[in-house]
Amino acid sequence: MRTDNDLAAKNFGLKERSGRQCSSMDAAVKSLGRELVPIGAASYGSIDKWVASANTYAKWAKSEGLPSNNLKGITADSLKQYGAYLKGLVEAGQLSAKQAHNLISNINSIIKHASRSESRLLDADGRKVTGASVGLPPKSGVATVSKAPSESVVDRARSPVVAGIAAAARDFGLRFRECAKADYRKMVKDAVSKGFVRVVEGTKGGQARIVTLSANTTIRDRQIATLRSNAKLQGSEKSFAARAAKSGQNYKTFREECKAGFKGGFHGLRHSFAQREYFQRVRVACPVVGGVSKLEQRRIIAAKHGVSIKQAMRIDKDARMAITKMLGHHRIDITSAYLG
Repeated sequence: MRTDNDLAAKNFGLKERSGRQCSSMDAAVKSLGRELVPIGAASYGSIDKWVASANTYAKWAKSEGLPSNNLKGITADSLKQYGAYLKGLVEAGQLSAKQAHNLISNINSIIKHASRSESRLLDADGRKVTGASVGLPPKSGVATVSKAPSESVVDRARSPVVAGIAAAARDFGLRFRECAKADYRKMVKDAVSKGFVRVVEGTKGGQARIVTLSANTTIRDRQIATLRSNAKLQGSEKSFAARAAKSGQNYKTFREECKAGFKGGFHGLRHSFAQREYFQRVRVACPVVGGVSKLEQRRIIAAKHGVSIKQAMRIDKDARMAITKMLGHHRIDITSAYLG
């Protein structure tokens, strides 16, 4: 068992089974588990979650040049920075709000028990750093305010290529990197002959997906027009990014120039796509656009289609699942950050 004197050492004096000082955050948390579980202060399940959270924090800290192998290096300020990073992931649809809240909560629990202090991570005003204090949405991850810009914002792009990328994000729900690395010549062929496009290049984790064209004729025509226009702009190169590289511009510079040339925010156009798709599939606006609760939404869907509440729930879930797949998400709760 650690003494008060041990707390001054690296990782608050937590040691390996061999008696050596722990040299990483996850090893320290495992050691902490061996201290807490026998006395009923934590469960094995909680320790497993803490270890995973410590690893996630350590990877982020290392990328930011912050202490990544010593629990004592976690401060209120670094936790706030970490919270801002997690908030960005939530807003980008890469992490659910619930997960982000839990990651911060777990770090607080780790430090409280490792340091044996309730106040170590209090900020200058004596307040605890929480998911709410760093601006995370409620744990449900359900959006209450739409982040989708007006679709006409595409027309205000500073260059044809930037406008083309914005249009692809709006019409197909693509991420910026996917728009930049897409081969529009292949995509337009698939769209015309098969009624869908395959998103292959620039995807998260290299996971290809299919985006079906809209059932609405007007929207469908616009989607194909966007692909044809982008294929023409692409020229003989494999993508917009390849076109930029041929002129001596690296991807990072290309991305920064594109984002500087489009003040509407590319990611918001993925929200526009999701909300438009929901309406086309359900025939009522999604909750974040309609400004209604989930229960009210089910009643509206039931009345619109003349079905039971249970059937309305299925209609809503089926639409969310389809949109989740087209956005390249893996869970419906992440898509709820787009739809409400």
